[in-house]
Amino acid sequence: MRTAYRYPIKDEVSFKRQLLLWAQDYGEVAWLDSNSHHDRYSKLEGILAVGAATSIKAEPKRAFIKLREFIDLAEDWVFGYLSYDLKNDLENLSSTRYDGLGFPDLYFFVPKKIIRIEDGFADFLYLPALHKEILTDIEEINSQKEGLISPTHNPIRIRMRMFKETYYDKVRRLLQHIHRGDIYEVNFCQEFYAQETDIDPVGIY
Repeated sequence: MRTAYRYPIKDEVSFKRQLLLWAQDYGEVAWLDSNSHHDRYSKLEGILAVGAATSIKAEPKRAFIKLREFIDLAEDWVFGYLSYDLKNDLENLSSTRYDGLGFPDLYFFVPKKIIRIEDGFADFLYLPALHKEILTDIEEINSQKEGLISPTHNPIRIRMRMFKETYYDKVRRLLQHIHRGDIYEVNFCQEFYAQETDIDPVGIY
């Protein structure tokens, strides 16, 4: 059971920016933003989860079973992601592409702190042991200066993982497979990346 505190906010857009600036001090951050889109299924304007009380990392072997066990044991909010390569856990497949990031194929965490924005209010949902930090965090969030958000000015050199000729050659071979009826659909991707580059993630976002 989480400790809940409701805080009225005047400007949702400004509050969101301040939230993201404040959240940079945490190692684990999940941010879901509706971008002011409203339809009959809309509920939240945004939700932020920070700090991991517990977490799970998994590779394709039995990843979904491990995740189910983690969720059942947590009995709380969980945030995270499922990677494309988890397909290898569903079928007898493998991946040989280069992985320069080394992220786990599955990562979920139970956050220490959740801030939910809805109908002009921010609901602070904290683990009971951290309830005394709510008012302090509200002060810190409100003290964040929006002017600190700035795009990165350092030049970023974007590179491609495979050259144009290699890419076209692979596409031609894939088309041959389609024409022969070996396959009917392909999701063929090209990676663009940068190395040894410092960026301001909030500014870029």
